[in-house]
Amino acid sequence: MANQAVEAIRQAEQKAQELEQQASTKAAEIIHSAKERASALAEESSDQAQKEALAQVETAHRQEESVMQQSLQQAEQEISALRLLVKEKESQAVQAVLTELI
Repeated sequence: MANQAVEAIRQAEQKAQELEQQASTKAAEIIHSAKERASALAEESSDQAQKEALAQVETAHRQEESVMQQSLQQAEQEISALRLLVKEKESQAVQAVLTELI
């Protein structure tokens, strides 16, 4: 039982890392796309287009931060829940071992 709980925590931590990597990749894609759009607009347009492009880059940065925060919060919640589960199962596991020994 304790092994299962530990494994569940490990899996949750791994999932959290995967979510963080996905969020980082998505954020990089958003930033890359925004920079490409910004570059094209800067070549074609006046100062107004450049201002719009910068706003898009800023928006992309805000989106990146939001995605990262959401992923981290979700991962932290899952880890906390699994740690509570481990604490609950730990006493049951100890009791089961003691029962088997007696």
